[in-house]
Amino acid sequence: MTRRLLLLAAVLLLAAGGWAVFWFGAADRAEAALELHLARAAEQGMVIDCAERRFGGFPFRLEFDCDKPSFDLDGSGKTYAKGERLRVVSMVWAPFRLVALLDGPAIARTPDTVEPVRAEWSSARASAELSTDALDRLSVEFIDLRLGPGSTAAARIIPNVAMKRFEAHGRPVPEDLSGGDLDFAGRAVDLDIIAADGRTVPLLSLDLDTTIRKALPILFAPAETAEKLKSWQAAGGRVEIRRFRGAIGDTALADGSGTLATDAAGRLEGRIKARMAGIERLLAPAGGAIAQLGPMILGPETELEGRSARSVIVDFKEGRVRIGPLGIGNLPPLY
Repeated sequence: MTRRLLLLAAVLLLAAGGWAVFWFGAADRAEAALELHLARAAEQGMVIDCAERRFGGFPFRLEFDCDKPSFDLDGSGKTYAKGERLRVVSMVWAPFRLVALLDGPAIARTPDTVEPVRAEWSSARASAELSTDALDRLSVEFIDLRLGPGSTAAARIIPNVAMKRFEAHGRPVPEDLSGGDLDFAGRAVDLDIIAADGRTVPLLSLDLDTTIRKALPILFAPAETAEKLKSWQAAGGRVEIRRFRGAIGDTALADGSGTLATDAAGRLEGRIKARMAGIERLLAPAGGAIAQLGPMILGPETELEGRSARSVIVDFKEGRVRIGPLGIGNLPPLY
């Protein structure tokens, strides 16, 4: 009996020792891969740094812990983000499936925002699947996300935005990896916007499922947003909307699909076919003939989630927006 116990103890010790060797080897490879990816990112102008970083997670996980993470996204200091703590975790037997947790608050700035934006949240989580040389899938989720001005000067131009939940999911289109197309889905629940001048926007909820053609070669290019959009348009980029759903409080509801792009002048063009409920309430403030006759001339009657609705076509051309025969207004160019 004693001999059996000693043999079992020896086997367990050997197994534990073998696992320890395997884990530390995997941790060394993961750290080397991280250094390689950071170096490649730096070559493209993206600098990622930590005030202090640690590796751990023994015996079953691989954990990367980064204090005060900073991201200089174009190498110029004009586009950056800074947070409090970033933790990236994977299981040792699946090192290319990652989960990341970010503690806030965070400060971010781009040339488009001019002034810094401050972000806070109750939970921020991302998950990713990597291959040996590419990102196969990325998902991001925020709970109770709040965005607002990050400085006194920013308060004059940056609105306060809050949402109960925000999700974004992206992956290269698997059927055509060489084309640079991106499948993207997003969701915002109870989006509340207060403009810098105090004006408010009705509570919004949005769901979007799209394919963005020619997106990947442009997305991470070291250029400002306007230049990226120009390059995307020149390459034939467009957004193919498989489905979108939008709700304005309990006032209006829309559901549809279509295609959007920009012309050479940066103006939206495209067409969306949709069902819209609550048009009467949206047009009521206009009064007169528009309020009385507008819903009837927009399109035929239909139903949307149990509500009376209209089938409508929304056209975008040279920045002008039309719903059916009615001109709604003009949108400024995107660049």
